[in-house]
Amino acid sequence: MSARHRAYLYIVIAVIIWSFAGPVIKFTLGYLDTITFLTFRFGLTSAILVPFWILTHHQKPFPKLGLGDWITLIVSGLMATTIQLTLLFWGFERTTAIEGTLISSIAPVFVALASHHFLGDRVTKREQIGLTIALVGTLIIVGVPKNITNLWGNILVLLANIAWVAEAILTKKLLRHNFSPLFLTMFSFLVGFLSMTPIYFLYHKSYILNQLSFGGILGFLYMVIFSGIIAYWLFLKGQKTIDASEANL
Repeated sequence: MSARHRAYLYIVIAVIIWSFAGPVIKFTLGYLDTITFLTFRFGLTSAILVPFWILTHHQKPFPKLGLGDWITLIVSGLMATTIQLTLLFWGFERTTAIEGTLISSIAPVFVALASHHFLGDRVTKREQIGLTIALVGTLIIVGVPKNITNLWGNILVLLANIAWVAEAILTKKLLRHNFSPLFLTMFSFLVGFLSMTPIYFLYHKSYILNQLSFGGILGFLYMVIFSGIIAYWLFLKGQKTIDASEANL
């Protein structure tokens, strides 16, 4: 199997995992608010990935980087976790799982345009047709919601897409500088946990995960292990080989 075909396989697996995320998020938000959900999700993911990374790279766990690289890493991490996912979850609290998932499909349009402008990616004629169809369909969904609550939810999901675009561009630049996909996954969730923790304590003086049913626990673990660790890592492995616009399409 060629490197390009392996990249396609990694991304297809990530997409299959993420295709279940919308309903899982909607279900689990019936037990936890967005801030609690994300803080504990980022915390558990970091608790798994950080020790694993250090154990497997104990000789040099963190690369020596310049200030610019650290800033790019931190901003990319914030866009991938705290900013993008908070907007996404707030959106899913206010709209349906179907509408939220469909609106998320507009992200490749923005990524393709941004990648063409910032990374020099080429967008083929066939890709342009697909992007146009996705754009028109999503604008219809966003503009014709069931009620005003759904409208605000749809707008928040759309803003989450914009944050995803910024993350995609920054991440691709880091991958071009030979950063490990696993390191970027680990670092993003660590940044997410560190940035969400003070926000969590502003919302909650004390809180434990005692409101989750067994189904809610399974949903939470799905978002941590599959939608978080595995899907992010596979997607970045695929994006390391092919253009950011192509990966997002």
